[in-house]
Amino acid sequence: FRTTPTFISPCLLQAVYVPAPFCLDPSQDGLKPPEGDRDTRELGWFFEKDRHYDHTAAVESFILLDDTIAYLKQKFAELGPFDGVLAFSQGASLLSVLCAMREGSGRPEETPGIKFDFAMFFSGFKSLAKSHENIYKETFDLPSLHVYGKGDAVVPVGMCGRNSLSLS
Repeated sequence: FRTTPTFISPCLLQAVYVPAPFCLDPSQDGLKPPEGDRDTRELGWFFEKDRHYDHTAAVESFILLDDTIAYLKQKFAELGPFDGVLAFSQGASLLSVLCAMREGSGRPEETPGIKFDFAMFFSGFKSLAKSHENIYKETFDLPSLHVYGKGDAVVPVGMCGRNSLSLS
């Protein structure tokens, strides 16, 4: 997802890649890879304690999530507006939270500056943080595409898809 997919005509779509802001190794936060080199750092959007993340574990809340939301608000202002958002794995879990927070959602979690009209989830799953339970109680009225694999060894099929993310 780091480059514009070659199967999509650039005149039909402009893709913007926004990398996760944090490294699994905190000493690498904020460092950029040398110009022209592939970024090999392991990145994440939010974590449990000690920069660990287990998508199958229920936790009270995540660390660095508020910092990630602030980072995304900055990116939306700097690079937007965006018609839609495409996200993969942990990023797709974050996108499910952003669906409730997006501007114009009419929900209490609404965050000015985060606005989009559709969502595309690849291997997406809902956040199991107890602090997010309330956002999944109602369905989101937002067009969405869900792509997942029956043979995915990381994210089981039961965790993926429209119904698991409360999207209509």
